[in-house]
Amino acid sequence: MQSIQSIDIRSCAKIVGATYGAMGLLFCPLLLIAALGGVLSGDNSGVNAVGALLLALLLPILYGGLGFLMGALGAWVYNIVASTVGGIQIELRDTASPSGFPTGGSLLWRPTPGSSPQ
Repeated sequence: MQSIQSIDIRSCAKIVGATYGAMGLLFCPLLLIAALGGVLSGDNSGVNAVGALLLALLLPILYGGLGFLMGALGAWVYNIVASTVGGIQIELRDTASPSGFPTGGSLLWRPTPGSSPQ
């Protein structure tokens, strides 16, 4: 068994920030559809559509920034807790696939003069 004793705060923050930024991009079409619905309804839709458009443009930035901050905070808290009570225990094994074939390189056997399949 091995344990994760500490997490690099900046590395964790970058990954979480990028992930949340990508999720913000996924939510943009929903906001744009809602803005289009507001425009088509005709009730004071100009203000609502502009607000939804601005929110759709800012959402990935806000999500990414908050994800960065929360990722950094989470890694910092984990490092404090892991130094006190120990890290997460993990078990690692070799990267060979269960079938016995190597995972890297070519899996095809190419005959050469005087060779045989293994």
